[in-house]
Amino acid sequence: LEKKAVFIDLFAAETGFALSEILYLLDGKLRPFIRERITYELHRRIIHSFESENCGWETSDNNWSAVCAGSVAAAFMYTAPERFDNVKHRIESAMACFLSGYGDDGVCREGLSYWTYGFGFFVYYAQLLREFTQGKINLFENEKVKAIAKFQQRAFLQEGVILSFADTNTDRNIYSKGLTFFLKEIYGNEITIPPESCADTLDSDNCHRWATFIRSLTWGVASKNHGNIEKETVYFKNAQIFIAKKDGFSFAAKCGSNDEPHNHNDIGNFVFVQDHKQIFCDIGMGEYTKEYFSADTRYDLLVNSSRGHSVPIINGLYQKEGNKFCGSVLSVDE
Repeated sequence: LEKKAVFIDLFAAETGFALSEILYLLDGKLRPFIRERITYELHRRIIHSFESENCGWETSDNNWSAVCAGSVAAAFMYTAPERFDNVKHRIESAMACFLSGYGDDGVCREGLSYWTYGFGFFVYYAQLLREFTQGKINLFENEKVKAIAKFQQRAFLQEGVILSFADTNTDRNIYSKGLTFFLKEIYGNEITIPPESCADTLDSDNCHRWATFIRSLTWGVASKNHGNIEKETVYFKNAQIFIAKKDGFSFAAKCGSNDEPHNHNDIGNFVFVQDHKQIFCDIGMGEYTKEYFSADTRYDLLVNSSRGHSVPIINGLYQKEGNKFCGSVLSVDE
């Protein structure tokens, strides 16, 4: 029971981030017993737990490493700054694993929803680290980080319609104001902010994540930088995704393999968008259930199997999952 109580998963880490930041902001205004209980739980569940044993997500190349490591780092920087140096190398290693899940083209193969989640927490961490080290460590100078930052604007195919490959939540065709405005401040004209109609609100997150909420409240102030969806044709070589945004329509297609983060068996899949809706569609993510994440049943579900995508069905056979099932892009043109 004790081991379970101090296990650091996504929500435990996020809660540690939230409580440590609230404690820092309101330390002199909290009643002593509240402050003492928060401090006790932060040390028991996050500080001591992380110092005592390694976590599986430290070598993960998906959103877990960014969310968990970034949140743990925040808890240390706010609550036990004198001990941060003892774990800094593990945090850095976890963040390097997170970035390794992206190619140099900056595409989030998990889908835009996970870009907002995973990369969002990476940005929150990087901003705190830059302040904590008085500017000596600035992860925003990394060229891959800049490329990742530009993925969102390219994934908006039309106003209110996003690239829905992998486990993208197609019900959330919005962007995080706080995250996006902050990236605009960092990278200037290289970041394009989608139309204001696509912006989130303070209650858009059904999990009501503190880190996202407080930054949308403070970073997401009124801006005149809202724009339109930029017309462009781009091919992402690492992810093997093609996007063409034209007057009146947008088109996107993917190759890749069937061994991707939040994988769907969808090599050759494409979408066609017109009048702010998908005409040839990709469903995006399905309902998150035990079966959805089971290797034995995931591809029995319509959403994840080839049956749920615009791909060829040859002699009644569907694509299989695994890295040996992959495609090759022979050429790219208009």
